[in-house]
Amino acid sequence: ISYSPGERHAITADELQSVAAAQHVTFQEGDILVVRSGWVEWYLTLDQAGREAVATPPYFGVGVAQGDATLRFLWDTGFAAGCGDAIAFEAFPGTREDGFMHETILGLWGM
Repeated sequence: ISYSPGERHAITADELQSVAAAQHVTFQEGDILVVRSGWVEWYLTLDQAGREAVATPPYFGVGVAQGDATLRFLWDTGFAAGCGDAIAFEAFPGTREDGFMHETILGLWGM
């Protein structure tokens, strides 16, 4: 997969499962999902003007894809928490169709 961490790129549940399978990782209930997207390394290559541009709306960034497939994946695997190295856990900005998952992940599940 080739993408720029500074542009919107949604990492799907299928891609997360494929990476886990390739690395022989088995998820267990209570695990913490850490998504390493390369955002920090990309950000550190920017000059001051580039860093200021990243901090100025509109914001764009890599993260997990919003939607039912990702929510099902997170629920079915039993993750206790999720985090990443990007500016947000979810791809940003969210899509109008799928919305943000924070309300479900934090408010309903306490994840």
